[in-house]
Amino acid sequence: MKKQILPLLALRGKMVYPDTSVYFEVSRPKSMAALEQAVNHEQQIFLVNQIDPSIDKPDQEDLYTVGTIAKILQMVKAGQGVLRVFVEGQTRARISSYTEVDGCVKVEVEELPDTGYPETPVEEEAFFRMLEEGAEEFSEKNPGFFAPQLQKAIDERDLRSLVNELASQLPFELGKKQQLLEESDIKQQIQSLLAILTEEVEISIIRNELAEKVKKNEEFIEKIKSLQPDVICVVAYGKILPKELLEIPKLGCINVHGSLLPKYRGAAPIQWAVLNGDKTTGITTMYMDEGMDTGDMIFKEEVSIGDDETTGELWEKLEKIGGKILVKTLKAIEEGNAPREKQGKEFSMAPMLNKKMAKINWEEQTAVQIKNLVRGLNPIMGAYTFLNGKKIKFWKVDVAKSTEITAEGLKMCKNGTVIVSNVKDGIFIKTKKGILKVLEIQGENARRMPISDFLRGNSIEKFEVFE
Repeated sequence: MKKQILPLLALRGKMVYPDTSVYFEVSRPKSMAALEQAVNHEQQIFLVNQIDPSIDKPDQEDLYTVGTIAKILQMVKAGQGVLRVFVEGQTRARISSYTEVDGCVKVEVEELPDTGYPETPVEEEAFFRMLEEGAEEFSEKNPGFFAPQLQKAIDERDLRSLVNELASQLPFELGKKQQLLEESDIKQQIQSLLAILTEEVEISIIRNELAEKVKKNEEFIEKIKSLQPDVICVVAYGKILPKELLEIPKLGCINVHGSLLPKYRGAAPIQWAVLNGDKTTGITTMYMDEGMDTGDMIFKEEVSIGDDETTGELWEKLEKIGGKILVKTLKAIEEGNAPREKQGKEFSMAPMLNKKMAKINWEEQTAVQIKNLVRGLNPIMGAYTFLNGKKIKFWKVDVAKSTEITAEGLKMCKNGTVIVSNVKDGIFIKTKKGILKVLEIQGENARRMPISDFLRGNSIEKFEVFE
């Protein structure tokens, strides 16, 4: 491993990873001396964090042993004896010896090579996608998270840069950041980052909810009280109202819910009815209480779900019915003859959808299940899969009839294998049970289109495998 002697600058909580560009401010004499030495040493400097950032004059035992060799890009005077330094991280390294001469600390460092890099392009792309999806989910809860450097790493599909940029920009604690820096196995780094992303998303959700409640609840409730409403109506809100709000209207709070309660309590009843392949659903009006869609029921109206009906189409149907049944409910409440039926003990939930469930699982899902997934996520999100590392969305599919497909060697093929692919017949794909016929498709960075149009401009070969 390559060794070299470099001036050392101790950082206080500002982590620098290879391939990342960051800035920090310095004012301590030793730091200034290190920068001066670095200017005379090809602009290179060794950056390492203090174990305790509060220590003003750290000794060797107060520093981590693993840090980053960096190149100084620019130094700008920030006033009052403060220097703003812009650097670019180059290589991880470990301190092997430590000396201090004339107020400047110099260290001999040994470069640390990376190990455990994905062995194949497919494996590399799989790791990249997991990190990209995790970053997108975090960004949804934290607008403005995507800095230009991070977006550049994503656009260039650079796995190593993406790992380092995420480690640098995510707001988790210093000890964990140091552990990531010290980890040489990139696969292990990725696993640790994914766990951190999951945790940070959960923290962001809680933080955002608390901030929203603190900011709006008091002001909003006082506003509603001033209106002195007889009744409050809630449609497709998807959240539990606080008890203080429920108690304001003298005739109660009424909810219009997109299922036949007590089936599919929760935020996404319409979607789950389609996802589960139900043949019927409906609208229920109910008196709201402190639970999630647990209040006494008033009126119900059942509707059928077509075999090819999407969530979007069903939503439009229920929307019209919901308006009519709400008017009926309000008239009954006004006249004092609204029924009140308690819900049974048996119920099911309809939790919020997430991006992870949108990916088709060719090994575990049948053609019928995949069709329901595609219908259920249309037009929201869309069900997706991958072919040769590129993301493909399916917007309309069907289960192939026995008369439509006669493929040789079908039992020998892996699930997800293209059995037929041509402009005339379209695409047929093997599943866990049954053959899926693709009718409408969307390629990566393209618009959705009928499968015949797609195949005129794109090549999907027989025996290629969707993942």
